[in-house]
Amino acid sequence: MASRTQLRLAQVTGSFGDFEGGIVDNLPVAATLAAIPAGSGSMVSAMSELASSIQRIHGGAAFTTNAAGLFSHNLTIAGTTPKITIGDGGTEDTALVFDGNAQDYYCGIDDDDDKLYIGLGSTVGANPAITVDTSGDVTLAGNLTVSGDTTTINVANLTVEDSIIALGITGSTFTNQGDRGILFARSAAATDALPGLWYDLANSDFNFAKTVTGPLSQSFGATSAYTNLNAGNLGVYANAVLGGTLEIGSGVTLNDLVLSSAAGNDLRLDSNSGKVFVDEAGTERGYMGFDAAGGFFLSSSAGQGLLLDGNMGLISLGQDNAGGGGNGVGLVLGDKSMQMEQLSYNPDGGGIAYKFTHNDAYASQFMQVSGSIRFMEPNQGGHYVELKTAAVAGDVSLTLPGTEGAAANEIMVTDGFGVLSFKSSTTLGLSGAPTKAIRIVTGSGFAPGATVDLGGGLVRDQSSGINNLSLADSQGSTLDVFVNGQILLSGSEAQVTSNPPSADFMIDATGSISFCFALEADDVIQVIKR
Repeated sequence: MASRTQLRLAQVTGSFGDFEGGIVDNLPVAATLAAIPAGSGSMVSAMSELASSIQRIHGGAAFTTNAAGLFSHNLTIAGTTPKITIGDGGTEDTALVFDGNAQDYYCGIDDDDDKLYIGLGSTVGANPAITVDTSGDVTLAGNLTVSGDTTTINVANLTVEDSIIALGITGSTFTNQGDRGILFARSAAATDALPGLWYDLANSDFNFAKTVTGPLSQSFGATSAYTNLNAGNLGVYANAVLGGTLEIGSGVTLNDLVLSSAAGNDLRLDSNSGKVFVDEAGTERGYMGFDAAGGFFLSSSAGQGLLLDGNMGLISLGQDNAGGGGNGVGLVLGDKSMQMEQLSYNPDGGGIAYKFTHNDAYASQFMQVSGSIRFMEPNQGGHYVELKTAAVAGDVSLTLPGTEGAAANEIMVTDGFGVLSFKSSTTLGLSGAPTKAIRIVTGSGFAPGATVDLGGGLVRDQSSGINNLSLADSQGSTLDVFVNGQILLSGSEAQVTSNPPSADFMIDATGSISFCFALEADDVIQVIKR
């Protein structure tokens, strides 16, 4: 379609009008160029004829003052600084109108607000696409598509109304190629690393770090250093399911840092070294961990104590108690006391196995043991000596002596009120001091019925020789015989030699002892004579 440009004749000549000496259409009825007769020869007449001729050349009809002209051909304005001025400063709209086949466009000034508009149609100010105000600010009413490699925006502040910004999208086409990110440039050398936020396609992760990547790169290069991140609460997700949070507490935990798992999830601390440390203001206080030789442990650091504090007074020591195991004990802490009982918390129940109570008043301190006390033999032996109480109708209290006894062979006695002391046999009215002898069997031992001598040189711990025993000794209350700690029953020769025997030992005619059973090496014979 041929272009047509609309101009006013006065803007071409600069002097068209009804005033004196102005150029006028002196042949308004001439419809063609041939119909225009020669003028009077004056300058005004010549210029009027020229103007009328230009109007007819371009297919225009007769015109009047300020009438529009129509150019049917291309218009070229030559010169070193050519320009076209539209308007004469009057209170009216001025515009260039592009008369299209299906859609018209215009570029003009709306006199109402003195703004320059580029828009659709021919009415200035209607359907604007671009608006320029008197401050030079530009407003785009429609979408903006920029085709090229680089778009530069040189502004102090950029405000974007869109709630979603997409990177790496061409129109509505998404691509999964390359990284996506933002660089934060600052005053630095071209080779300095810049901080940025980007998504790394190769590792499928976000990075807050410094990189030497340039703004024209298609992907981010190597990371030189990671930057600090200041944030509020942080949620950690597995796909789209919340796994846990790292947040600042509220209420009773106000300003505390709280690490918690979501409902139904566990919280795990996985240390590659096997230790998790607890520091206070940069000072190591303790740690927990796992040792292949000793298992899981909780330890305080050098110079630090270790405190286990159960708020209700119970500390459970269990064998997989949390996993369903029932073995273990509970340490129950009371008013200056500690007791060991069954795992279920019942400080007043009957499950107490051990209890220790401390009080500043000496008489109020005690240790309580349910059952018995066993003293194991030395060197990890399997035997023990056991002390236990009999069934009693009431509480029984015994006070041990305050001394070791004044002499050997004294006897511990009670005053009837539970106070124990050492007394000599003379004081107690007993005849003579008891004697004892211990013999450890050596060699091949003794066969049943063999005589065993307890005379001098053959026994250990012999307070005095035990010789010339008689049958009366064994049948009376003055002689006790033990083998390996077991007291034996005395009897006659017939009782000892019968089958089966009805007595354990006898005193033979030589004053020695004969047993109804064989004695082996390392058997211990103990005899006490009173």
